[in-house]
Amino acid sequence: MKKGLLIFSVLLMIALIAVMSFGIQIGNVRIGNQNDTLGITQKSEINQSEFSKKYLESDKIICVNLWATWCEPCLVEIPMLNQIKSDFNGQNIEFLSLSVDKDSVKLNKFLKNDRFYFKDITNENLEFRTAIINYLQNKPADNSLNSLSIPMTYLIKNKKVIKVFDGSLENKEELVNAINSVL
Repeated sequence: MKKGLLIFSVLLMIALIAVMSFGIQIGNVRIGNQNDTLGITQKSEINQSEFSKKYLESDKIICVNLWATWCEPCLVEIPMLNQIKSDFNGQNIEFLSLSVDKDSVKLNKFLKNDRFYFKDITNENLEFRTAIINYLQNKPADNSLNSLSIPMTYLIKNKKVIKVFDGSLENKEELVNAINSVL
């Protein structure tokens, strides 16, 4: 009896260590470490991305907000960005968000809550996320990202980044004025 209990205890410990090391997911419930589904192999040719095909190739001004679900300043500025988007509804401008999150479950759960009034392009551009960020920061497409400051907001016109807002927007007017100056 004691031998059977000892074997059961050892097997249970091995199973717990395996689950905690490699993780398991059942529906939205996750236990232990998970593979980073947003950390897939990155491609450096931005022209192949949906971002380039759908947005850079258009004649619209593009406003891209770089953010993350874990970034409190990013979350605080979402209502202001939503209001700005509403103010420019029907004009020649496209508002997009790109997350730097590495936790796909957390990101997708956040996106399902529709807190952004504009399109998040993270999932459709996963393979090109690094190339897009490098493009926005005027770095070589194959540059590896070592550190990143967020939130960041970029204005793009004619495939060129024309204005960068580093950090949280202090007030609505600074972005509104920048957009008005290029519309």
